Amino acid sequence: QEVETAQQKTKQRLWLSVAGVAIVAVLAVGLVHKSDERQYQSLANQNQAQVTRLKYSGQIQTALNDQKWSEAQKDMKRAGYPSAKQVSVFLKHRQYQQALNVDPSQLNKIVNAAYANQDSSQVADWQLPTKATSKQKDQLKLEKAIVNYDTNTLNNQLSFTTNADVLLRMGQAFLAHNDTQDAQTVQTKLAGVNSPKAKYLKALLSLNSAKNEVSDAQKKLDDANKIDGSKDKDKDKKVDSAKSDLKNAQSDQSAAQKQVDQAKHKVGD
Repeated sequence: QEVETAQQKTKQRLWLSVAGVAIVAVLAVGLVHKSDERQYQSLANQNQAQVTRLKYSGQIQTALNDQKWSEAQKDMKRAGYPSAKQVSVFLKHRQYQQALNVDPSQLNKIVNAAYANQDSSQVADWQLPTKATSKQKDQLKLEKAIVNYDTNTLNNQLSFTTNADVLLRMGQAFLAHNDTQDAQTVQTKLAGVNSPKAKYLKALLSLNSAKNEVSDAQKKLDDANKIDGSKDKDKDKKVDSAKSDLKNAQSDQSAAQKQVDQAKHKVGD
């Protein structure tokens, strides 16, 4: 009797074990199916997104080719293009205002692109969309001040400006108008913000100085050549000296230009 009872208990344990394994197996299969469903859904979503993009890609390209910018933006939205990609597309076509309309938070990137394409003068005409923040509006005002060389705004905003790209543009604006003192002030601040850009601006300052020296040396040579030799026996010596000074100044300018090119390369412009 005891032996039979023990055998029955053993059988029960065995069946329970088998049942447990079966339940675990069923649950595992269920989880695999769930995982498969998720993977399938993910692939389906990806495929749908690709189909949608393909559907509108032709329309987008046609609109861009026809310079129908608003239509192109609508199609890009329908195609599911994120704002960053829309901005990149418009920048590729040098449509800065359209890029701003898409995402005003990309203002600095858009300004950088305009400068890189020698289109900086267009900045003065840009307008921000109504969704732009007050900070973005202030930023555009400063960018316009740089282009228009509004020295009051530039000097007033210098202490508040921390963006390296903007500081570099400010320094270049001062330098373009031969205001080396303010350009040097910007360079000093830039050194604490972005070392490569600070070195680039410093190289530009050195090049500006070298160019001025060449101009001065050329003027001295012109003046020496105008000397009346019959009245000044040292004319030839003065001309030779002026030529030598000009040659040295030109050599310094070439060296300064090389430094600018190297610094610019490190900045990535």
